Amino acid sequence: MLLYSLLKESVRLMEKKNILILGAGISGLSAAYYLSKNDPSCSITILEKQDRAGGWIKSSDLNGFFFEMGPRIFKGSKSQDLLQLIHELGLEKEIVLASGAKDRHILWNGNLEKLPQNFLSFLLSPLTRNLVFPLLTEWRKPPISISDESIRDFILRRFGKDVLERLIDPLTQGIYAADPSELSIRSCFGALKNYEDKYGSVTSGVWNEVIKKKKDPNVLLPKSSLFTLKGGVETLVMALKKQSSCAIEYGQEVEFLAHKNGKFTVKTQDKEWTADSVFIALPVSQVPNVLRHLLPDIAKELSQVPSASITSVLVGFKKDVLPLKGFGYLVPTGENLPILGAVFDSKTFTEKEETRITIMLKGCGYSPEEIETQVSLSLKNHLKILSNPDLLHVHVSENAVPKFLVGHKDKMAFVDRDLKRAYPGLHLLGNYLQGVSVSDCIKRSKNQVEERSF
Repeated sequence: MLLYSLLKESVRLMEKKNILILGAGISGLSAAYYLSKNDPSCSITILEKQDRAGGWIKSSDLNGFFFEMGPRIFKGSKSQDLLQLIHELGLEKEIVLASGAKDRHILWNGNLEKLPQNFLSFLLSPLTRNLVFPLLTEWRKPPISISDESIRDFILRRFGKDVLERLIDPLTQGIYAADPSELSIRSCFGALKNYEDKYGSVTSGVWNEVIKKKKDPNVLLPKSSLFTLKGGVETLVMALKKQSSCAIEYGQEVEFLAHKNGKFTVKTQDKEWTADSVFIALPVSQVPNVLRHLLPDIAKELSQVPSASITSVLVGFKKDVLPLKGFGYLVPTGENLPILGAVFDSKTFTEKEETRITIMLKGCGYSPEEIETQVSLSLKNHLKILSNPDLLHVHVSENAVPKFLVGHKDKMAFVDRDLKRAYPGLHLLGNYLQGVSVSDCIKRSKNQVEERSF
């Protein structure tokens, strides 16, 4: 009996699977967590190019001012997979609900206009009073059977120019840092397209969904709530590292991926790694180079997914100098500014007597003089702040936000299908596949782990 047990244990050890994860951002870390949870016998190694984990997620103290360099605020109704992971990691007590994010503003004709909170203010606001008729009559417009189209074309067809320019355009800029004329309605605002397909109009779909949600609420937090984590979003990164059975090898930039005799080989600048399964959790701008020899057709397809860069200017004042309350403001394309918008960091979660603002600019490569001009425009002209800041820090996120062009969803479905047929043990993770949010990335990682094969 003892000999049998020893032989059985030896076989189990021999069958232990080696898994490589390329990239230690939120996609790679959450994949490592789910792999550890689902199959503790796996040996998991994450190869990370940088000297830290977390990818775009980074919480920093800059001369006494706390700032998030990447994702910072999450909406309850859009973050179910994130909230479930927070629950599993035991971080519920770290959740902080936004106390001052109710007001939102849009820059319109050079002035900040508050988005209305009720029907009367909607009728009176110079920003929205012309939108009442297009919104109330949208249900009359017949649906069109089309797989996908640009956000611009869809909104123009359903609601008209004013709704596009005053509401949807700035929202698109704020989320995707890109023009709605080039992005896919199906991939970016899929619910709107689904409403048309299912109910015949967007407004009919919204009405039906509101009734349904009232009858069957299915969110862990109030639907409209905004939240973050105490100590910053990087708290999530630290918890994933701690609770995942994996080793993270830093300073390892992947140069080559091959497959031979049922095994994958990953080459970095100074080492080769062998694995039964590989999860590629790199930015889409880096993936084509990794796949160029193994899967040239998929590499070519992914090379055609562009990404937007964002320059964040972090501004801090030791006193409360911001006259507005709320989340921040967004800037429509029609204002002809490189400014995407600004987030009032100090007004959202704390009443501390200070001011922290993140001003976001399209793209990167700005000179110090150009940054100074745009910061001055935002602070003095838009926000009416005349004081000089005590902190001004520039942070560039290069190729941070993938652009979901028209047809993107179908193309990624074909990529997944072809990849699974060619190499079932190879998986793609990241914000360019099914959604740009942290919760989207977590959901993708969880699903890929559950579907994995060797």
